[in-house]
Amino acid sequence: MINFKNFNFALLIFFFFSNEANAYIDPGGISAFIQILFASVITSIIFLKSYISSFFKNFYNFFKDFQVFFRVLFLNKKTFIYCESNNYSIYFHEILKQFKKNKRDFIYLCKSKDENISRLNLEKETYIFNKNFFLLTLLSIIQCNNLILTTPDFGNHRLKLSKRIKNIIYVFHSAVSTNMIYNDRAFDSYNTICCVGNHHINELSEKFNISGLKNKLIKCGYPYLDYLISLAKKENYLKKNILFAPSWYPDNPNYYDDNYTLLISEIIKNNFKIIFRPHPEYFKRFETEFLKFTKNFSDTSNFIVNTDKSNYLSMEQSEFLITDWSGIAFEFAYAFKRPVIFINSPKKILNKNFSESKLVPIEISDREEIGEIFDNDLNKTSIVDLLIKIGNNKKLYSNKIEKNLKKNIYNIGSSTSIIESNLI
Repeated sequence: MINFKNFNFALLIFFFFSNEANAYIDPGGISAFIQILFASVITSIIFLKSYISSFFKNFYNFFKDFQVFFRVLFLNKKTFIYCESNNYSIYFHEILKQFKKNKRDFIYLCKSKDENISRLNLEKETYIFNKNFFLLTLLSIIQCNNLILTTPDFGNHRLKLSKRIKNIIYVFHSAVSTNMIYNDRAFDSYNTICCVGNHHINELSEKFNISGLKNKLIKCGYPYLDYLISLAKKENYLKKNILFAPSWYPDNPNYYDDNYTLLISEIIKNNFKIIFRPHPEYFKRFETEFLKFTKNFSDTSNFIVNTDKSNYLSMEQSEFLITDWSGIAFEFAYAFKRPVIFINSPKKILNKNFSESKLVPIEISDREEIGEIFDNDLNKTSIVDLLIKIGNNKKLYSNKIEKNLKKNIYNIGSSTSIIESNLI
């Protein structure tokens, strides 16, 4: 039986002698919780929307590529031209213009629309893929007489080209030698190689004689240089404007910062303006390191970065070019007859068998025929003094450059006709 007297006494103690509560609900905490919950929901919705949008975009691109793939597969064209990215489209400009002018039946394969090509009115001949899958699959199975491309190493460690292509033609996108900066087997898979000058003929003959390959080497010339020369306004430059266009090293993300920060600082301190043009591969692979490098010059208007697909305007507007081992040296000098300063950085040697060649690359042997070499450790004069010196002797350098151009380049102004005459 319940003892009501004891129960009433305990109840009184509970009401009058109870301790304060140690836990409570904070209105601010509720607000923060609701905000976090709301933000999570919104973030999830945005992410889901982005994911769904990306999914349908990828599905749409896949479907479009599928359509283009089958459309091209059954066209039965004799000549195909493949451009791996818009960074290389300009090297086909003169070839496409020549083919269009002569009403040649051809197909141009690329990955996106391009200003350089759209001006040629090639809507009927151009087929655009969004992704690589169907494009590279197409190249592995098509049947045609000719495939023209400017992609070294394509048949070696990437997708193999179709065995039903009768004539795989390589067109150079640089005038530099083949035996130092290209992989040893970079040109083995091509039936026809459009050589820029004697140096290419000699280097590739030396290599193929050893390997026993019978690739056809033609004395072609350089279509991109023909394009530049046709546009070049030799006196249309800005005084004290410098195009700084170095090469890149696959194993050194900090190459620009290590070698050029102090040099550029000295130049812009002396009221020269620098247009810095990074190599496309360096910018693509080491963007973080590149942005760190450019921060060194963020407080000056005398340093600007140019990453446009075409480098024509930056060359035309520059009184000088500074580079290291980049092929732009020959393009700038030959088209505009202006001198180049070569920074004597470590050689860019990508061919593991380079030491076996008996031939000296033109980017080593011909430097002082189109400009001057600057070595920060050896030069008695500063980089600024050297710029002033060559600026005061332009005629001398112009004559030397013209002589070197005629020595190194075949068929100036008519290289595309040579390519066309070698089609099957």
